[in-house]
Amino acid sequence: MMVLITGTAVAVAAPPAAAATGCTKSSVRHGYQTYNCYMYRSSVRLWMHTENYPSEYRLHDNTSAVLYQGTSWFVCQRRFVNVQAYYGSAANDWWAYTLSDNGLWGWASAVHISGGSNWGGIPGLAGCSSGFANNDSWPTIQRRCSNTNIPGPDFSKINIGGRVSKTYIGC
Repeated sequence: MMVLITGTAVAVAAPPAAAATGCTKSSVRHGYQTYNCYMYRSSVRLWMHTENYPSEYRLHDNTSAVLYQGTSWFVCQRRFVNVQAYYGSAANDWWAYTLSDNGLWGWASAVHISGGSNWGGIPGLAGCSSGFANNDSWPTIQRRCSNTNIPGPDFSKINIGGRVSKTYIGC
């Protein structure tokens, strides 16, 4: 897999083969049953989108909400049919809700989580209840906006919803 960085090609490790078991049930954190899942990509930024803003792609605090490579816990997953992510050969419209490694809540695309398949949920990770995160009253959903477009965490481009984006931030 190759990633383009301002005109320079850089080799990036391909995602590992899908884990046989996907996620595993772990413990209760912040009042939620959580599930451990493996993030194969490093420095994944969390997105903020809800049914109220289904076609906007928002990041917490510009560049702050990040999950690092390795095992991370998630609360649940849900499908956002209008928000599709593509990374390398991975493509999905399923997103998993979590608290970032630096303390901000948001959604990580299933394209960065081992165990799933294209256009499908992540095995072993519970689905979000009806209405989960449909408004700003869910845990620590924050509205911090910027007019700045920033590059993705590894300065690669990811394709969201059929267009290439430099981690689009909307207010």
